[in-house]
Amino acid sequence: CLLEVKRVLRSGGRFIFSSHNARAIGIWPVLTGASPLQTIWRILRATGRTLSMAPRVLMSRAFREGVGYIVDPTHGGLDTFVSTPQSLAREAETAGLSVAETIDGHYPARIPELFQPWYYYVLVKS
Repeated sequence: CLLEVKRVLRSGGRFIFSSHNARAIGIWPVLTGASPLQTIWRILRATGRTLSMAPRVLMSRAFREGVGYIVDPTHGGLDTFVSTPQSLAREAETAGLSVAETIDGHYPARIPELFQPWYYYVLVKS
């Protein structure tokens, strides 16, 4: 995919996309603007989803290697490509692109990497 992106981009052209985080083991509750009852519910829901998600992710090859495919049960068993900023930077460089910027999926909030669902990337063709 990145080789095709390089082929169609002009020199200096930018490609913006997102990729799921291969190292995400759980769900981080969004508590901004939540009432006390909503806060409790969101924490409990995130904890439950994390407990069901973590064992599957931790045992995956994609988690260990930082790149690969996982089966996403949320979408009926869809094979989903996942990566980390480090693995994506290596793949971009191999394709002749460079990472100009990486933005966390919960930006501007700062959450632990293990709960970061995805990253947004800006790649540039030299």
